[in-house]
Amino acid sequence: MLCAVVLCIAALAGGQPPQPPAQPQPQTQRVSSDGWFTLSGDRADAGKNLIEILPEPIGVDQRVVLDLRVSRDQQRTSFRGQKYRSYYAKVVVDCPTRKAWYLWLSYYAQPEWAGPIVGREEYQEGEAPVLFKDMSSEWSRRMISAACKVRRL
Repeated sequence: MLCAVVLCIAALAGGQPPQPPAQPQPQTQRVSSDGWFTLSGDRADAGKNLIEILPEPIGVDQRVVLDLRVSRDQQRTSFRGQKYRSYYAKVVVDCPTRKAWYLWLSYYAQPEWAGPIVGREEYQEGEAPVLFKDMSSEWSRRMISAACKVRRL
């Protein structure tokens, strides 16, 4: 797992060795005690957007299947109309095309996956792209890059 984490960090840094920051950064990538790698956000602040992946994706041919969880800063609406604040999802990353899509999502009314699941949606290949709406497209690109680098694809 440590190697996967190191590769995820390298992918997020654009393949360059990390440089020491000139001053403390408010948003740092890190691995939590439960193994989730933070791409964006801070678990200590439920009022902000948070994107986390498990850094041990499963490879299938030129694709990578990984676990993703996202907590949003405000209530959102899914592709199919489900209201939510956070979700846990299974994602497929197609490395040759550099695209990612959801296979399924479990939604929570509360931030950071608190409380019961309030809805679940399943999708066909390519039907629901991972875009992180109203956030920088940089985060979906970084997630794809990290997943493919861990698998060396």
